[in-house]
Parts: sequence; structure tokens; C-alpha cells
Amino acid sequence: MHKLTVITKAQNPYIVEAAQDGRLIDVLRSLPGESGPLLAWRCGQGTCGACVVRLDFAPDIVPSPRGRMEHNVLIRRGLLPSPLPGRDDGTDGPTGGATATDEAALKAPRLACHVRVTGDLLVYIENN
Repeated sequence: MHKLTVITKAQNPYIVEAAQDGRLIDVLRSLPGESGPLLAWRCGQGTCGACVVRLDFAPDIVPSPRGRMEHNVLIRRGLLPSPLPGRDDGTDGPTGGATATDEAALKAPRLACHVRVTGDLLVYIENN
């Protein structure tokens, strides 16, 4: 089990346990918010972009890779820059082309429905 600390603008932090390799969206769906769901979400399949979170990983954790679909949804929502024409979109690395030591990339937005829990996390939810 891993410890997740969920931080929102409006509520006190939640500290919960999550199973190894479970989807982050499933953990967040189970948490009660003061006035409804803690995290906005619609599809849970990575296409709508409603479940955007920012994550801080423990120093020894390498984030799960950001796939092409997640990368494209984040670009469409204006949360990642569009790749330059003729350039690789950078979806092969663990954080979309960045190395695990690239601090800005580690704090880049992610879709909770695409993130697998592989270690302790700080989860920032900004859309509530």
C-alpha cells in the first residue's frame, strides 16, 4: 500500500492508502468532497480531460509514462505546449520526454485516469 496525500484549494488535505498499480482516478472517486465529488471527472477513459491533477513523486519514484492520448488531451486543454512541426511530441519518456530529474516535468499536469499508483504521492487538485 502507498500513502497518497490529496491537497485541494477548498478542503483540508486527505491522507489515504492506495494499492500498488491502482488507477489514481479510482482512489480519488472514492473520496467524499464537502459539496460533491472531490475531483471533476466524466469519462474515466482519458479523453475528456476533466480529471487533471498535478503530482509530486517521492524522489525514488519514476512516474508512469505519459502516453500519446494523455499528452494530446493535455495539449487540447492548453495545459501542455504543442510540439513544434516536425518535432517528436516527447511521449516516450516517463513524463512525456523529460527525464526523471526534470523537476518541471514531474510537476506537469497529468490525467488521474492515466496515472498508476507506484509509490507515495502528493496529489494537487486545482479545479475545485
